[in-house]
Amino acid sequence: MAAWWTRRQATRTYRVRALVGQMGRGGVVTRESWPTPEEAQQVAEQGFDRPVIGVRVVNTGAIPVTVDKWEVDLGGFSFRPLGDAVIGPALPATIAGGASEDWFMPVDRMSSVVQVLRELNSEHRRVRLRVTFGDGSTAVTRSM
Repeated sequence: MAAWWTRRQATRTYRVRALVGQMGRGGVVTRESWPTPEEAQQVAEQGFDRPVIGVRVVNTGAIPVTVDKWEVDLGGFSFRPLGDAVIGPALPATIAGGASEDWFMPVDRMSSVVQVLRELNSEHRRVRLRVTFGDGSTAVTRSM
């Protein structure tokens, strides 16, 4: 039993989850699926009126993990937020065992990418988020 526990503690394990939400009033209201227009309007009426997309990384292991970057995967095309487009800890960021961090980007920052996809007649039916860790491994969220 002790040997298993030691190996388990030495394993880097994490979960990634895509988030959508609306920013305002000094915070972000999040959920795991796109809101209906009515739901978005209700949240906007409470002062959270800037749509955002983001990712939550949860370190479920005991050893710290480092997040190097995250990007939005639009099915063959991707968009990586840079600079002031990233809302959250500076990257790369180290997450202690048992802790989590969230990163967000205003949805309007992706508008030029979406416009290019429309011009190319590309059907981007899925939206996923990809996280790259310091050891080179990646994790991808489920489609939203």
